[in-house]
Amino acid sequence: MILKKIVVGPLEVNCFIIAPEDSRHCAVIDPGDEADKIFAAVENDNLIPDFILLTHGHFDHLSAVNTLKQKWDVSVLLHEADQVLAQNASTQAMMFGMPEPGNVSADTFLHDGGELKIGKLAVKVLHTPGHSPGNVTFQIENHLFVGDLIFRGSIGRTDLPGGNYEQLIKSVKNKIFALPDSCIIHPGHGPDTTVGQEKENNPFF
Repeated sequence: MILKKIVVGPLEVNCFIIAPEDSRHCAVIDPGDEADKIFAAVENDNLIPDFILLTHGHFDHLSAVNTLKQKWDVSVLLHEADQVLAQNASTQAMMFGMPEPGNVSADTFLHDGGELKIGKLAVKVLHTPGHSPGNVTFQIENHLFVGDLIFRGSIGRTDLPGGNYEQLIKSVKNKIFALPDSCIIHPGHGPDTTVGQEKENNPFF
């Protein structure tokens, strides 16, 4: 698997470009800002985007979506429980004093246990609510793209609209910690970690 991480925007969101080794097809996960930088990273490697995948509907994870959709005409995939958040992305941004990114609507809804294909690469969808009602984790081989569910040594905020602390803890314990310790966690902000490292060292568990 080819994996690129691009840190974008003032809130330093991790945007990921995922592609199989034997194909030019790819997916972009959480294009949070700086559309030109993301576009260049895809185009420079002659990749063909199949999807824009959103871990959740907060503005800092989708501010580049509308610009990239105009360039690529690809589908945006999001869990239905976060559609309202995405459709109010500009209001969210204003609350944080950020430029309005424009509102976003999913073309296709993601579902727990669903599976997508990027070429021959399988992407499993795990519904992991708590940070937001529709936060999902994308599992690709032993890589977990968790959005703002869990970070190295910490967890995502639950004081934003739709957040739920008990639900977040349950999502991590039942969905993330049920996977092998060797699985690599790619959070929406900050450095990577592993399931085993968080089981052992995360003070919230």
